[in-house]
Amino acid sequence: MKILVVDDDLMSQEMLITLLGEYGTCDGASDGGEALEKYYAARASEKPYDLICLDAVMPVREGSQVLAEIRAAETDSFHKSCIFIITSHESPELVEGIDKADDFISKPCSANLIKRLIERHHLQHETLLDRYHVIIVSADVSIRHNISRALCSHNVSTVECASFVEAEHVARTDSVSAVVVDMLTITRSKDNDRLAASSLQNIYSLVRIKVQGDNVLPIIMKQEERTQGILSYIERICSTFHPRRLRLHRRHNLYLPVIIRNNDGHEHQTFTLNVSWSGAFIILNTTGELAVGDTLSVVFPTLNTTIGGEIVRIQPWGTQGAAPGLGITWSLSENNSLSAAGLAHALKTHADNDPDRLLC
Repeated sequence: MKILVVDDDLMSQEMLITLLGEYGTCDGASDGGEALEKYYAARASEKPYDLICLDAVMPVREGSQVLAEIRAAETDSFHKSCIFIITSHESPELVEGIDKADDFISKPCSANLIKRLIERHHLQHETLLDRYHVIIVSADVSIRHNISRALCSHNVSTVECASFVEAEHVARTDSVSAVVVDMLTITRSKDNDRLAASSLQNIYSLVRIKVQGDNVLPIIMKQEERTQGILSYIERICSTFHPRRLRLHRRHNLYLPVIIRNNDGHEHQTFTLNVSWSGAFIILNTTGELAVGDTLSVVFPTLNTTIGGEIVRIQPWGTQGAAPGLGITWSLSENNSLSAAGLAHALKTHADNDPDRLLC
């Protein structure tokens, strides 16, 4: 994998190059102008960058300006670089133009965070082959195959599913860009499958298609777009959507006292805002010494339970309309029966019976 790290802080640049070095060959740039020079040079050599890590605040050209120019340049190219914005903000919505990026790296970054981002965006391989990940839903196997062939491209990977429930399961284990479904499958969905369809529709673009012989066409495609085919239509939809994975479990609004302990022994006494079988959001006003990717222990005194977790999100104090704190994902193992029993007592449900669904 070919990587470009752009940061005017040379220490931060070198640290990130060190962390990314095990995943590919890294180049560095110290400002937006140098970044664009290296980007265009790589394209001209037909060896474009698979991953670009771009600092939000830089001299010459701001990160948002560089990001916008790269995305504009990619409109006439099959290859699209995966771009991470580097920022001191813990919340992506505070960064201008973040919607054009694939993800963000919050300073200070860690090896765990880099590993998680690399896995999330399927960057483990030598080159970035599959940019968009699309689920195909149809009860008819031949229709699924026809749609998959129509989408076959070095930019699109597909997963075929016979039902919406199966598609929901896939979306919980992998980041997805869109869901493509034939109309007959939609009209025949019932009960649990219909609930899964409604939940998916509230998260992803649900592209309804019809199959006419070897032709696969979206129902809502304009007449003038039909000559371009479904592949161009799907790429246009996916290019404006940040791929995401469904939460495994429903979040319960529970205010439970907790003690969080990080690796250096520091403790914070606080409480949860919500809890699920997958993790929790813990209120914390001061998060200066903590970073995304850090591991810690969460003690629930009232449940007689301690659970290990990893920080996956930090919400800073002062963000309008949001409580400050930590988004934690659990590390529950099969041998951790005490932790599971404590969560079951608090949530009054079992993990297998508590899926997260966003319904109308």
